[in-house]
Amino acid sequence: MAGISLPLMEFQDPTAEGYFISRKKIRNSHAVDREKGETGATGNRAHRAQDVPPLMQLLDAVARAGLDTAMQNVVASLLLFEYYPILRREIQQMLMEILEQSNTLIEPLTLSPPPLLQSMEVLPLPPHLAPKTVPLSGAHFTFIDTGRLKMTVLTLNGKILPPGQVVWSVGTVGEVQLVLRNPLRLDVQLTSIALHCRSVETLDDLGRVGDDTVGHVVGPLAPSSYLVTGVILPSLSQRQLRLQVQPNMRGYLVVEGVEIRLGQLSLCSTFLMPSPTPTIIPVLQRLPDVSCTLGVNEVEIFGGQTIHFPLYLTNAGMVTIEKLYLTAHDESCQLESCTGCKERVSTASLYVILEYDSLPKKGDSHCLDPGDILPVQVTMVAPADNDHVLFQKVVFRTTIELPYEPPVTPENVPSAVPVFAVIPRRVQETSLRVFHVPSVAVTSLELSRDRRYVEITVKNKSKLHTIEILCSQLLFASIPDAMIVAGAEYLIPPIEITKIPSNMRRFPLPWVVRELPECRGELDLDFSILENVLVSMEPLEDVVVCIMVSADDGSGVVSSKGEWRSRPASKNQFPFKLPVMKPATVLVHASAPWKRAVPLRVRLSMENHLDAEILSGPVDTTSIVGGGTNGNEHNENGVVRYYEESIEFFPFKVGEHVLNITLSDLDGREMTYMVKLQVEHL
Repeated sequence: MAGISLPLMEFQDPTAEGYFISRKKIRNSHAVDREKGETGATGNRAHRAQDVPPLMQLLDAVARAGLDTAMQNVVASLLLFEYYPILRREIQQMLMEILEQSNTLIEPLTLSPPPLLQSMEVLPLPPHLAPKTVPLSGAHFTFIDTGRLKMTVLTLNGKILPPGQVVWSVGTVGEVQLVLRNPLRLDVQLTSIALHCRSVETLDDLGRVGDDTVGHVVGPLAPSSYLVTGVILPSLSQRQLRLQVQPNMRGYLVVEGVEIRLGQLSLCSTFLMPSPTPTIIPVLQRLPDVSCTLGVNEVEIFGGQTIHFPLYLTNAGMVTIEKLYLTAHDESCQLESCTGCKERVSTASLYVILEYDSLPKKGDSHCLDPGDILPVQVTMVAPADNDHVLFQKVVFRTTIELPYEPPVTPENVPSAVPVFAVIPRRVQETSLRVFHVPSVAVTSLELSRDRRYVEITVKNKSKLHTIEILCSQLLFASIPDAMIVAGAEYLIPPIEITKIPSNMRRFPLPWVVRELPECRGELDLDFSILENVLVSMEPLEDVVVCIMVSADDGSGVVSSKGEWRSRPASKNQFPFKLPVMKPATVLVHASAPWKRAVPLRVRLSMENHLDAEILSGPVDTTSIVGGGTNGNEHNENGVVRYYEESIEFFPFKVGEHVLNITLSDLDGREMTYMVKLQVEHL
């Protein structure tokens, strides 16, 4: 056919020259050299389009001679699948009809394969099924660095994997993404399409499959390819398609091409569309599989509420799980080394507590045989300070792995290059939707103005529900339960400070949602304010002041004597009668039924005139008062805690005089008693 010029006929097409130029670029070097040799020998041949007229004449000659239809099929498939760019649609349809009307079984080995496969890409396994990696050496980064990703080295069994290499495992279905392109001017129907694969145990020193290695194509160790049926490729269209295959042997999976059946050729067996370069995928041993089942689909939890629900871990695989770890995380947690950020007890955010039942353990991990179930009790605690409905997800992360030898860092790798090793470990995650709904909260807890009571204000922050606070659980105070409607505030009746136990710092006040009786929680009452203001908690009104006055005439005979108490119930004699121009002794005694020992300042003073004066004795003293038990003036050690001092008073003039007794504490509060003294000639 060399030297035949291309006639002006209906087979010509403007795209012919561009097609053959592109085909010539991607042809292997051997074919290119051979074509160059042929061209140099003839010196007359422009391109392969000159082959079309002789092939068409050969097809007509075979049809007129009535020879074997197999020859017609070979020539028709050669024209249709090799010279389609320069064939018009009518010619392509005619060639396809020749193949369809064949009454003999067409052997695909004698026919040219359809040019449908454009590219092939192996996809990694899903994150919950893919084997994990561990760092071996090199620099570690806590941020995403594209430069670091490019120079990261991935190893398997001590060997460096090519960049972008994915690793599969036995029994796990993987996917290969194909790009199918129909270059014909007629629709193509694919009755079935599947991957053509084989399994091999080892590779040669160059990382390739040896020529004498057959591998497993059929049998129990051969990979299982899944068929896709009913695929239609419109004319001059392109389509992406994912095909699945399951490796059944540890080693390597070799994807050599795609097997298809054309719907138009019912008598034709499977066509093999080979891949330009076989794809080799490393395959690990069968990895364990675990199923995490929650007792609830989603959770609505009120602020301050604690709920419990079960979680079940089931070994759903065929391998015994040697190590199993369960941790709880926030949905934004991406740190692989995190040991459970949602398990940290916090007063500002929601947290969970995981409690395991008794099952075989190895160290700090659990061991599960196929079919075994590990029940886990989950306790979820929500803080009570949220003002709005919060939506979040709690992620339960299950880590399972098989025993493996410690990976080794490959040689001749720079120390600055990050090196990771693939190990038989899986990490599976189960998410739980949580709605954090506001409930009741303490808006204020403070002392009353007289510092004798604690005033607590509670607000219902929910916009839908009525919440009942069980104030009757305050055993040291007689307060009834109260219902707070949505959005309202409630002032709990004041509680006397003296009735609150001295060792109480916090008290969990229970509450319940009226519309949802199963929703119960606790409101934390912080009584630490009582410890911070010890002095303010002891009212000065409880101090009992007692005064005893006595005077003599100088000969040792008491001429006047009296007693005064600050309690109204006492029998006092008013006023005290004292002799003029004679000294009088005033004994001041102050005590209080306080449970705590408090510094008390006592100041004594007279009116600002010269008719009477204090001659001797302390007039400004600070003493420790109180500290007894149940109002007793003696503490645990039996030491009296009260104030008692004596002063000497001398009146110069007859008349009424006033003795001022001022009590004050460290908080600045004061209370003054005035005692009248009547001076006469006795």
